[in-house]
Amino acid sequence: MARRADVELALRQLAERSSIQGRVECTFEGGMTSNGLAPEHQHELLRIAQEAVSNAMRHALPTHVRIGLAEGPTQWVLTVTDNGRGMAELPQAHASQGFGLTNMRERAGAIGGQWRIHSKVGNGTQVVVSLPRPGAP
Repeated sequence: MARRADVELALRQLAERSSIQGRVECTFEGGMTSNGLAPEHQHELLRIAQEAVSNAMRHALPTHVRIGLAEGPTQWVLTVTDNGRGMAELPQAHASQGFGLTNMRERAGAIGGQWRIHSKVGNGTQVVVSLPRPGAP
């Protein structure tokens, strides 16, 4: 039972550490009810979230970053959404320019997850990792 709280606690602490009073608020929303998320998967999801938050802070100049971890019937979904300036080019083009986006995609793939990024100039960026649940239909 304690394992399921580990990733949520770590993500909540990441949000708290990433908030800068008067500049950017970082929040976490989660609701894990099962403990089927393997420790190595938790670790990789945390690392992806750390990279996504770091990228947002360095490049997007957001006032709000939201980290979410949701549990559905067939998958877990990690989202990191910022309200920063977004990307003019296709986000996938940025993946070839630096290691951050590539690392996130590779980390997601290594644990059997799917990594996506959505961005629009002036509307921020969202990183999404979907991870299938073992035994899900």
